[in-house]
Amino acid sequence: MRLVLFIWLLTAALKADPITVIQTSSTFGLTDLFYSYDVPTSGPVTAFIRGDASCPNAAPTCNQPATATIDFSMDLYTPGPIKDGIAMLQLILSDDGIAAGAARVSGDIGPYSLGSCPKGLTCQLGGYFPFELGVPFTIDLSGLANGGAGFLVSASLQLFEAPTQAGDPVGAPVHIYLVPEPSLAVLTVTGIFALLLFAFIRRRKRPL
Repeated sequence: MRLVLFIWLLTAALKADPITVIQTSSTFGLTDLFYSYDVPTSGPVTAFIRGDASCPNAAPTCNQPATATIDFSMDLYTPGPIKDGIAMLQLILSDDGIAAGAARVSGDIGPYSLGSCPKGLTCQLGGYFPFELGVPFTIDLSGLANGGAGFLVSASLQLFEAPTQAGDPVGAPVHIYLVPEPSLAVLTVTGIFALLLFAFIRRRKRPL
């Protein structure tokens, strides 16, 4: 339990980048991975990933199926107190490929998620949804392509205050920010504090 607490504190202290992208590709076959994102001063926040994995020379089967994966994560927040708001969001998942190929896709925008889209189909989640303002949230997109398959995942999010007049779908727009990266000094102090806390817990639990 003490070790788990220590690891959790140290991991939280060392996490600095609000954008995390993990990409893997096999050394054989043909693979292609791409991602993009935009956090504008006004308008919707967007994120997009794409991946393909195929056999050399477009062969119908692979002795060693090529594999490509990408996991994209973006930490965001809105300023101000915690309150109810409205989100206009769109999440689109698509995957396809040859019969022997396999693909897996999923996407999350805050509390809303979409995944396990059947191969060869496009799955969508879109419209106006309740959304809590003033608290951090995350956009997560992931995809896997194997042996002659490909995938596309896109996300779009715009936040608004709750409507103040009956009949209005949304209120005033709310700006979305990337969670700021902590400075090196903050990371250092937090890491030292975690080490001291762990040492203190160990001393208190040590038999006299």
